[in-house]
Amino acid sequence: MILYPFGRGLNASAVLDSMKLTLHLNGMGEPGLDKEPLLRGRYAEFRMLSLVGKDVMRWIAQCADFIGRDDLLAHAGIRPPSFADLLLNRTPPAVAARLETWGVSDYRRVVSRAIACSPAIKVMPFTRLEPASFGFALYTSDEYISEAGCGLDGKQA
Repeated sequence: MILYPFGRGLNASAVLDSMKLTLHLNGMGEPGLDKEPLLRGRYAEFRMLSLVGKDVMRWIAQCADFIGRDDLLAHAGIRPPSFADLLLNRTPPAVAARLETWGVSDYRRVVSRAIACSPAIKVMPFTRLEPASFGFALYTSDEYISEAGCGLDGKQA
């Protein structure tokens, strides 16, 4: 899975402002807070969730496409929710550790909210996948480019 480095261009104080807005809207924040910076923070949070959601949904679509091309797997009940479940509920330990090193301590919450901001996955019966059978790695787009040996212009280095 390749994720856009969503922290790029994201002001850390905007995320803090988003948290303050959430507290304020739930009656626990400071009275008289200036709403404009708080709303900018909420926008930054939504932007981050949209970027993550777009990347996760692209990964899910690519996985489903791959499964559909294999005669054995195509009839095994593996559907897009299978991959969402794998990512959220059966996360391979290396992927969870990677997200945590990026500072995403509650990745399940972030990813589930990101999926909710994206076009919905149809609710349908699906086969649960075992991480040992369907492993995957996690990269930022910058890391993937350098891992593939390509420069920023896409040419082989």
